[in-house]
Amino acid sequence: MKYLVMECHPGYVVLLDEEGRFVKAANFSYEVGQRIDDPILMERPSGVQRQRKKRPVHWKLSLAALAACMVLVVTGYYYNFMRAYAEVYLTINPAVCMELNRQGGVLSLRAMNKDGEALLEGYDPAGRSRIEVADELIERAIQQGYLTSGGRVTIELNVPDEKQLQRYRAEYEASVNDYLEGYSEIEVIVIDQNAPAGDDPAEETVPPEVITVPPQATQSEDPPSPAYDDDDDDDDGDDDDDDNDDNDDN
Repeated sequence: MKYLVMECHPGYVVLLDEEGRFVKAANFSYEVGQRIDDPILMERPSGVQRQRKKRPVHWKLSLAALAACMVLVVTGYYYNFMRAYAEVYLTINPAVCMELNRQGGVLSLRAMNKDGEALLEGYDPAGRSRIEVADELIERAIQQGYLTSGGRVTIELNVPDEKQLQRYRAEYEASVNDYLEGYSEIEVIVIDQNAPAGDDPAEETVPPEVITVPPQATQSEDPPSPAYDDDDDDDDGDDDDDDNDDNDDN
């Protein structure tokens, strides 16, 4: 490669190579404008240096891509595990709301009335499934006297996904009924909170019996009795008093 001497300094010269790059080389009494074939270079060509300086840009892009991936991972984790997606309302006399994430895990418990606050006092749902929490709260209600023979447990499901709703419903019906098998006459009802009235099988009611009353027979009115001018009581149209007067004259 040929070089052109551009500047001369004590100890070194500035050269221009065929690719338009500037380099420093040892000065062996070169003159400006002189062409050199094999100089002793003191540094790499400026173009190579510039290329090296650009490498941190790729590192920054990689870091930005990694940060974007981390954001997606954190967002996905929050969306699936930390954000409330469904609700289960357990009503005995105490009323409690169980918040679930998209995967069905229990996020929190919330009392809906004073008895619910008493039922949840000292209870920690951490590490328990939604079925275990329901069973344990029912057991606590029995121990605290809220649920006795002849009582009722109502579980209302607020689940956006229809398939997930049906799965939760089947799980609660099977699990809670099995858990209460040893207790007599406790009714368990599992319903969809968002179902229109009358659409949920658990809320079906027997229509009232309709009794048709036949119309009352009307009685025919007797024709009015003819008016008579006789003064007697036999209503025969004859004036018996006149007959008696005639007999007396005879």
